[in-house]
Amino acid sequence: MPDLNPYEGLQDLVARVPEFVQPLVVALAGAIPYIEGEGAAALGVFAGIHPLKAGISGAAGNIICVVLDVTPSSRVRAAALARRERRAAASAPTRPSSADTWWHNARTGRAGRPSSG
Repeated sequence: MPDLNPYEGLQDLVARVPEFVQPLVVALAGAIPYIEGEGAAALGVFAGIHPLKAGISGAAGNIICVVLDVTPSSRVRAAALARRERRAAASAPTRPSSADTWWHNARTGRAGRPSSG
């Protein structure tokens, strides 16, 4: 049975890509929610990338993933809340102001008139 060392496979993968692409592989790993930035940085170091470069790449991948996830989610939430407020305002009973009530009563003859006699 062959020796299955995952780190050798990772190191082999990183060794196959050009040096300027290696941080992008780490950033891609940082975009995976389970791995996130710290795990991606550790994988980058195990793969043979300089620790500073691996840490920055892992954090950048995680931050980009979070921004791409949070921005649309916040817009959807804001739209849903605005729709809820519009529906609540449309269905809320409106009470006429006192000036409107006086005008309506005056036109229908219900206004308080002094009694004659």
